[in-house]
Amino acid sequence: MQTSYVQDPVLGQAGQVADDFNSDVETRVAGGAITAGLFAIASAEGKCTVPAAAFNAEKALGIVRLDPNRTSADYILNDSLAVIRKGRVWVEVASDTPAVADTPAFVRITANGAGKLTLGAIRANADGGNAVAIPGAYFRRSGTLTVLELG
Repeated sequence: MQTSYVQDPVLGQAGQVADDFNSDVETRVAGGAITAGLFAIASAEGKCTVPAAAFNAEKALGIVRLDPNRTSADYILNDSLAVIRKGRVWVEVASDTPAVADTPAFVRITANGAGKLTLGAIRANADGGNAVAIPGAYFRRSGTLTVLELG
């Protein structure tokens, strides 16, 4: 029996579907370690992986969806996972540049120093060329935990 309640619950978690807005979700196989809430691309083998410096927009897939039935948000090689290609999803944005509503989103393609090591992480700017704009992706809320609309 539940005897306590959180007064201010968390709005969302990275990779969680934000609402029932038009969405397109695709099942993929992980090409290596990847975490829910990160941006993913298709590898040469067609598997889901994080982008690197040679980012090709044609290989862009979307945000790895958080699976509430798993005990971890982390996926390993050959795990089955879902990618949100179109729709609204909660993402964590780099804390050095919080998102501003209705502005374009960027994805980290080059690790460059403390706190900036996670490839596929979402950002609010290009970080000196270490991140690139995600085609058709815009923040719909301001802050570091925000809703990203892919479309």
